[in-house]
Amino acid sequence: MNGGRKKWIAEGRELATRCAAVARSRYRGGNADLSLRHVPAPSAGRQCKPHLGPGDVRSPAEFTGEIFAPPGLPETCQRGGHIPGARNIPWSKACQEDGTFLPYDALKAV
Repeated sequence: MNGGRKKWIAEGRELATRCAAVARSRYRGGNADLSLRHVPAPSAGRQCKPHLGPGDVRSPAEFTGEIFAPPGLPETCQRGGHIPGARNIPWSKACQEDGTFLPYDALKAV
């Protein structure tokens, strides 16, 4: 949901207080499309392909490795810091006032 709960409510969309009844289903996955995955060569170490592009929505303290997760969040990253060359764009600066994502050009300018 581009805009999250804030936008959903602002648009007057329906909210539910009960879990929906869902019929049991059986799904079978197809073969993995390995062209969508990056598996670095052994000599590449832990570096990602340069064309993946810089950008990071973690807080500045997470980006520098000072903390592993936002305060109060039980889930933490496995390794602190960032990919060399990445730039930090905190989540609060990656979204517009209504909670939707910034357009590409505006995000690139950040």
